[in-house]
Amino acid sequence: MISPLLRALIVIVLCISSLLLFIYLRSVHASKVKRASAMLILLSIYFPFTDLSFTPFDIRITPFDFTLWSFLLVNLDFIKEFKNYKLLNLILIMMVFTSLLSEFPMDSLFAIPKNFRVFVLFVVAMVYFKNQSLHGQLRSIMKIIKWPAICAIIFGLIQIFIDSSFSFFYSQWNKEARISSCFMDPQIAACCISILAVFYLNLFLCFQKFEYLTFFLLLTFVGLFTGSKVFLIGMVCAILLSLLNNKNRRNVLLFTILSVFLFVLTFNGFKDTLIFQRLIDFESSYEGRQELYWLGAIDIFTNNWFSGIGVGVFQQYIEKYNYPMTHYINNEMVYAFQPESGYLLWLDEYGIFSILYILAIIFLLFMNLGMIFYTIDTVYEEIIWDEKLSVPNTCEWDMADGNYLGIYNTLWLYRETGEETHRFWRITYAYEDMFDCITYRQAAKLGLDEQGTDYYAKLAEAALARINEAKAEAEFEQDKLVLEFFATEAVEDFPIWPQNK
Repeated sequence: MISPLLRALIVIVLCISSLLLFIYLRSVHASKVKRASAMLILLSIYFPFTDLSFTPFDIRITPFDFTLWSFLLVNLDFIKEFKNYKLLNLILIMMVFTSLLSEFPMDSLFAIPKNFRVFVLFVVAMVYFKNQSLHGQLRSIMKIIKWPAICAIIFGLIQIFIDSSFSFFYSQWNKEARISSCFMDPQIAACCISILAVFYLNLFLCFQKFEYLTFFLLLTFVGLFTGSKVFLIGMVCAILLSLLNNKNRRNVLLFTILSVFLFVLTFNGFKDTLIFQRLIDFESSYEGRQELYWLGAIDIFTNNWFSGIGVGVFQQYIEKYNYPMTHYINNEMVYAFQPESGYLLWLDEYGIFSILYILAIIFLLFMNLGMIFYTIDTVYEEIIWDEKLSVPNTCEWDMADGNYLGIYNTLWLYRETGEETHRFWRITYAYEDMFDCITYRQAAKLGLDEQGTDYYAKLAEAALARINEAKAEAEFEQDKLVLEFFATEAVEDFPIWPQNK
């Protein structure tokens, strides 16, 4: 774990760098999309360290939150975008209302920015993505998501194999061998890593790139060591749904076999460790949470069902009323900051209005993840369709239909060369020679012999010879049959037109 002084220095440097970047982009009149892009990329880098902070004068500052809110301060034009999302404005009003009625009104009001940031991110993301093509959206999403994935993998592997305390944060779970990667605690790590893993799983199933498979396997491996049962269950469900949704059965089968093999290998290697014993012990974990956290959280809600206890003040509330929701850090008893359930936390803090908040969160989650996975599938389908409509395939279809003019037009339009189109170019030139032969023979019959008695007859013979030469060079029987047809048509005895009067 790094020293508090070094951590504070890192936070200050990151915050100032973000602010200066936003000021510079604003000064050069960068577009909204470019400014949004800069902010989203920065936040993707800072996201794994969301809780990295220092606290001068009792004010907690994190690079993630500072970057987000300084962006809005410098770019006030983005605030106008909120008028398009009435639900978000309603949620903000609800947060202020519950905070003002709280027993800790100031603490609650200061907690609003942290709880509202997900909605701000949504608005900025909508500005960034709305005018992009699907291919552009996918490239942007991949660029944004790659940073937290790399950080999660590096920190996780170091904690598993080298030093379990390697972190920006002190973790009370280190002694239990539960890792938190670059996040503050294992639960947050499990949630974030699972989303990243499923993203790369879908990329791999669509595009079959080794890079995506590597990211998925490493993220899943790291996620198992968070000791989260929800991660294990959620990943199994996500994998099954992703596999069922994929149309390439061969890839699905190979992936399933590989995944089962690697999981068995991992389990056999670590089955005696505390972390894997915890993963398979569902009963004790459930009973502990139910008795210590969940029942207490339900009691808090029943006593504050209308307006809740206020935004972000759960820890202060249970400490004031001495609820037995505690754990020990460095042999010191600390009150829990949440009841081991996000839904119960929102019920307690927002009261009956939490239904609105929960629905909004679920809606945005499905909307954003749905957009991401829809984009992956659609881009994949477009790429497959583009491949189907490639020059060689188009020529193949035209030749099967006897549309030789179509082959001619496609090749001369795209001018594509290479091994795949070589045979079709041969067909095209022979197609030209067929019409040349017919034309020259007609000219000879009409006595158009200004260049000599047998001038056109010799040109016709040369064109026919080229067709027969192409037939001899053809590798495929289908091509030979087509060229034989051209040779037959070239010497067909067509009526003379125009007729001599």
